[in-house]
Amino acid sequence: MADEEEERVLEEQLQFQLNEQKDSLAAVADALSADPSNPELLSSIKDAEEGLFHLKKARLPAREADSVLEGIDVPFSSLKKYIPTTWEQSLVGSTIWALSDIKPGIWRQAELESWDEELKTGQIVFRDDGSSTNLGTESITLSQYAEKSDVEEESDTSSDQSDSSEYEDDSSQGLGFLESTTPQRGAQTDTAIFATWENHTRGIASKMMANMGYREGMGLGASGQGILDPISVKPLRPKQSLDHAVKSVENEKNKENRLKKKRTRGGKRKRDKMLAASIKAAEAEEESKDVFTLINNQLGDKKKQKSKANGETKREDRWALLAYEDEMKNLRGRIERLEEMVNRNRKEKVVFDAAMKKLRETRKALADAEAAHASTSNAVIGKEREKKWLKF
Repeated sequence: MADEEEERVLEEQLQFQLNEQKDSLAAVADALSADPSNPELLSSIKDAEEGLFHLKKARLPAREADSVLEGIDVPFSSLKKYIPTTWEQSLVGSTIWALSDIKPGIWRQAELESWDEELKTGQIVFRDDGSSTNLGTESITLSQYAEKSDVEEESDTSSDQSDSSEYEDDSSQGLGFLESTTPQRGAQTDTAIFATWENHTRGIASKMMANMGYREGMGLGASGQGILDPISVKPLRPKQSLDHAVKSVENEKNKENRLKKKRTRGGKRKRDKMLAASIKAAEAEEESKDVFTLINNQLGDKKKQKSKANGETKREDRWALLAYEDEMKNLRGRIERLEEMVNRNRKEKVVFDAAMKKLRETRKALADAEAAHASTSNAVIGKEREKKWLKF
């Protein structure tokens, strides 16, 4: 009983010293955050950590202390050879663990956003605060190869807790899987999981897609365009077989083909005749396009104008004089153009003869127009004189 009482008193003293050491360590850590480069604070925090370690060691029972110092025996089959991670572009998007400058010595869960093959550095994004930074291969690792943190987690313990629970809390490591990542502790650890059902499988599909350069949120294909001809999905009624679905698809295709086929109408013989007549008229028009037809189209047909003028009643007034003057002006301009054409085509006999013939006809028409203009002018002057005499 005396030994138990002494152990209880010693344990209470050690617990009190342990609490004081924790408080002093927390105060030094706060001061160090304000001035990280102070050597005195660094040495004091190191001494405080060593003192805390000795106090924890003194609190352990003899058997537990021996196991901590000497280690435990494990079978040889439980040991595995460490294989370094080969970082490459296919691991982009994977869940990794990384060391940050803000919390040195603590591995934080992150995601590999990009990888630079030349510099051997990766752009990573921390999941807890969303910050990103560039880190080398020595500061990042996959979750199954993450090293133990060199900073022990501290948790407030009450005096009435048992020694075993305090030992478990004090010796907890800085690295541990989150509850959200517990389904991913299997073989699927080197690539991102693209589907939730792969938490319960080996993730072969995700590995193959990641090796081919696929990233979450992208479409399949060489340029990430996705499926070009999507598969049509048609829900069936209950208790209907796939044969019924195939028949319905074939019926829809046949219906579309029938709608696309153009319905023929009557009057084909009449349309053929009209087409033949239009072709014949076009050929005749091409054959009649010679030099003389061009001249006739440019100069006009004076015979029609003469017959039209003879058929109409002549009005011997000033409006008729204006019409004759316009006609004479047009004829004089036409004669000038014909004279230029004659002088220009003296060596071309066919064109020269046709132009001379048209020139003579135009000169004759000009003479007739001048005569009609003179007679109309005399008639208008005579009428005005008669009006004056009648007024007088």
